[in-house]
Amino acid sequence: MLATAVESALHRKLLPLFAIAWFCYVPAYLPTTALGKWWSEFSLRRTRFLSAAWLAFACICILAAIPLKPWRLAVPQPLYPVGPVQYLAGQRFTGNLMAPFRLGAYVSWRLYPAVKVSLDSRYEVAYPDGIVKQIFDFYDARPTWRATLAAYPTDAVLIPRDSPIAGLVAETGWQHVYTDRQFEIYARPGLSLPTEDDSSISFQGSFP
Repeated sequence: MLATAVESALHRKLLPLFAIAWFCYVPAYLPTTALGKWWSEFSLRRTRFLSAAWLAFACICILAAIPLKPWRLAVPQPLYPVGPVQYLAGQRFTGNLMAPFRLGAYVSWRLYPAVKVSLDSRYEVAYPDGIVKQIFDFYDARPTWRATLAAYPTDAVLIPRDSPIAGLVAETGWQHVYTDRQFEIYARPGLSLPTEDDSSISFQGSFP
C-alpha cells in the first residue's frame, strides 16, 4: 500500500494501481479496527431507524391516498366528452354520430355498437385521407362544411364549443339537443331527442 501510494504520488499514471491495492486490502482490514466496528454499529442503528421511518412514511402515504382512490383511473372532461356520452347513453341513442378526430375513440369505447362515429384517432388504419380531411374541414367551418353534413347519413353531431363550427350548425335546421361547458350535440331534423342543459355540471368519468 505504501509503495503504490508513493509511486502514485510521484507518477499520476500509477494512481490506478494504488486504487486497486486500496480496494484489495483496506475494506477487509477496516472491520477489525475500532473505527470499523463503530461504523458497523452506526450503520446498523441507522438502517433500523431508516427502515422504521420509511415504514411510517409509507403508512401515512397510504392512509392519505385511500380517500383519493388512486386505483380508480379518472377520465376528465374536456379531454373526453364524458357529458355528451352520458346524455346519449341515457337517451338510448342509436345511430351515426359525427365526431372530431380526437373524440371519436372515446365515443366508440363507451357507446359501440349502438353508436357509430364518423372518425376516430386510428386515422389511416380505418379512414381514407379524403374522409379525414372532410371531417377536419367541417369542424374548421370551411366552405364545404354544409356539403359534408349532408353527404353522409348522420343522425347527430358532437361539437366542441370552442371549435369554429360551433353555432353555425343551428343555421341548418338541426336541433340543438345538448349543451355543457365544453360540448354541444345537434340532432338531425326529424330525430326526437329531449333538450338538456348541463352547463352547471363538471363531468368526470372513470376507467373501466
